[in-house]
Amino acid sequence: MNNTIRLKQIRKQNHMTQNQVAEAVGLSTRHYQKLENLQSDIKLSQIVKFCKFFNVSIAYFLGETDEFTTYY
Repeated sequence: MNNTIRLKQIRKQNHMTQNQVAEAVGLSTRHYQKLENLQSDIKLSQIVKFCKFFNVSIAYFLGETDEFTTYY
């Protein structure tokens, strides 16, 4: 599974808009949209921010596991 697909999935599970997540992690809404739509590469520092914000493990975020675990 692609990390940007998991990003969208996690956002929807948390009933949040793209704008809400973008603001929470310090991105423009447009840049966040590009991440979700596979139009921009996601940086490691952004992955960490998303994992902390959503309280999910990096392995879950990246689709390495389907087992939901929290960020440690």
